[in-house]
Amino acid sequence: MPDYYTATGEGIARFLTQFRGIRELAPRDLAGYQNDFRAGWEIPDLCTDGAIKLRILLPALAPTAPVRLAVFPAPPVLTWPHLEEQGLLCLPTSLETASVQGTLDAIPQLLDHARILVNLSVTGQNVQDFEDEFASYWAQWDRTKATLNLICEPSGASREIAAWHSTQGFFAAEDETTLRAWLVNRFGESIAKNVSCAPAPLIWLTRALRPSEYPSTVGALRKSLNENPAQTKLLDAALLRITKEPKLVVLGLPTRSGVAFAGLVIQRPEGIANGFPKRAPDNLTLCRYNAGRITGAAVIRLDHAWVHGRDHSQEAEVLRKKKVAIIGVGSVGSSAADLLAKAGVGTILLFDPETIESANSSRHLLGADAIGIDKAKAVKQDISRRLPHLNISFSGAFAATPEAIGAIQSVDLTICMTGSWPIEHMLDDMWTENQVLPPVMYAWTEPHAAAGHAVTFKTRARCLHCLLEDGGCARIPVTAWSQRTTLDIAACGGSFQPYGATQLAHTHALVADLAIDLLLNRTTDFVHRAWIGTRENVQRAGGTWDARWIAAFGDPGQGGKLVEVKVPSCDRCKAIE
Repeated sequence: MPDYYTATGEGIARFLTQFRGIRELAPRDLAGYQNDFRAGWEIPDLCTDGAIKLRILLPALAPTAPVRLAVFPAPPVLTWPHLEEQGLLCLPTSLETASVQGTLDAIPQLLDHARILVNLSVTGQNVQDFEDEFASYWAQWDRTKATLNLICEPSGASREIAAWHSTQGFFAAEDETTLRAWLVNRFGESIAKNVSCAPAPLIWLTRALRPSEYPSTVGALRKSLNENPAQTKLLDAALLRITKEPKLVVLGLPTRSGVAFAGLVIQRPEGIANGFPKRAPDNLTLCRYNAGRITGAAVIRLDHAWVHGRDHSQEAEVLRKKKVAIIGVGSVGSSAADLLAKAGVGTILLFDPETIESANSSRHLLGADAIGIDKAKAVKQDISRRLPHLNISFSGAFAATPEAIGAIQSVDLTICMTGSWPIEHMLDDMWTENQVLPPVMYAWTEPHAAAGHAVTFKTRARCLHCLLEDGGCARIPVTAWSQRTTLDIAACGGSFQPYGATQLAHTHALVADLAIDLLLNRTTDFVHRAWIGTRENVQRAGGTWDARWIAAFGDPGQGGKLVEVKVPSCDRCKAIE
């Protein structure tokens, strides 16, 4: 096997022979770096400041681990932008390559980027980068000790929010109801009794702070507020509030790269009530707080806008306001629900009366830890734990009750994925007869999951009977089978369709993608999309393409494709018209 590490090192050494004064780093030089660098070279006279040298550092796992560049002597962190501990430089060109030649080809560009960065930093021409990339530098501040988990809107005016100080750091949200809901979704009901919320100010500054402006005292923070009366009032109210816990202040900071946040933790000064039996007058308390020490809290953003697009997805913001009801959270519905949640659908209502069985776990969203739990409840708990900012709820069986009808009247889309003709037929009747119900979508798979279908209805121009016969069989299926497609198991009346998760994955994406298209108003009144598996997989399972499909929509050929098909209206639809 080739020695890639040696080849990389020898290649860099050959490249560096063109420079004067190159020095190979000794083991004592490399020992000063915490990273596992096994070799390195120091290059003088590349930067405007002749006292500054650049170093190329070769990690032990090169070329699979990237070569790094550093500056020597190393200025303190936060002296320049893009400067890490030990003088390592964060450069726009990285060497994430497992190729020796790829690493060698990138070295000249890396050196050029490093030279330009150092020259700009020495003259202060790139100080704006401290503002644009505020979150990174705030986390490097030597006073940043705590963590703030933030579920707040990245916009709006300065305001009071709700905060909780726990052993895992601070948690803060727009209000106590939102914060408690997030915590219960993430950690379970048992946490509710331990949560003690308190108001905290969220203060918006006009721009991000630079390291020299990071406030180490309350007095310094007041200067950052530029004597803004409303913001000062929020800060004073927090300082005067009697609590045992440290006080949290959240700063919102607009930058050219987007919104950033910072957490400030203010400790109560010693002897703040000295000279008074209970507490000092408010003006004196605030005066004594001015010397109060501030430490930082690195912010982990957990709000919808950040999780679903890092503040840059307009579609996610639209989906956030959408509500979807899902009837049936089995092998298709559970993963489709998960994809819709990840896309940012803000509210999802799940219907399913069945419980998870061990055999479900190979093709269901959930695994062995959910066996014996109601599917709808278990899927709700799973998605809520991973995406606790969303509103996920569950119910049992779907029926034509006033409660169920009221529930789906309040959503933007109802998706039925039960594989049960009685339920599908009932929902179709409800939808065609009830003009106030929202759009409806159905999804199903053919035997062996060899094909998957998703159909949306926005108006009464089509109905489910246009595609399915009484009993639920497709009028025009993609596949045809000469033998029974289910297998029996050693249980009374037990049988199942043999297919796995990989065959289903395309249908999951098909369903979620069409649902999102409808929610974003990108579909027509009636859309029928089908995923057609590969001919090889169909034949391996004992099937072939159905002659009716070929006659109506053409030969699928080798399959493995997504198609959109048009079907005529049935007699039932014509009668409704």
